[in-house]
Amino acid sequence: MPLLQTVGLRENQIVTIPATAFDENFSKLKYLMLEGNPLMCDCRLYWLLKNKPERLTGTCDTPWVYKGLELNDFKTDNLVCPLP
Repeated sequence: MPLLQTVGLRENQIVTIPATAFDENFSKLKYLMLEGNPLMCDCRLYWLLKNKPERLTGTCDTPWVYKGLELNDFKTDNLVCPLP
């Protein structure tokens, strides 16, 4: 779906989204709605937080230090990720 611009994944018990979920189609994505999911805001979401779409909704559930933090407000500086 190369023209995909909006994805709504609300209330789906999603904990993380791998970078491979959207592959090259992510560059056209404008809206990604993830509210109502128990998102783990760790290094596995780094790719998403670094390349945020225009509108990104949802909040961190874990780890506890980020609980309640809006994804749209999350800064990649907050993450401590091991080198690949």
